[in-house]
Amino acid sequence: MKKELPAPVARWFACWNSGEIDDLPITEDFCHTSPFGTIETKVRYMEIVNKNRTSFLGNKLSVLDQIVEGNNV
Repeated sequence: MKKELPAPVARWFACWNSGEIDDLPITEDFCHTSPFGTIETKVRYMEIVNKNRTSFLGNKLSVLDQIVEGNNV
């Protein structure tokens, strides 16, 4: 059975898939961690996203599974 994504998470994927990345539902104290490291604050994250906009856009993101721990997805 496929679980429904929480609204902010669903919006996140919708923004990326549509290319509306300026509407990403992230807070000012946003922190993004990946195998490449950690990016802290919304401003810094959006600087990197906008600098690499052509590389990030045009991809289709699909959710295959989700891990939920408390309020974190």
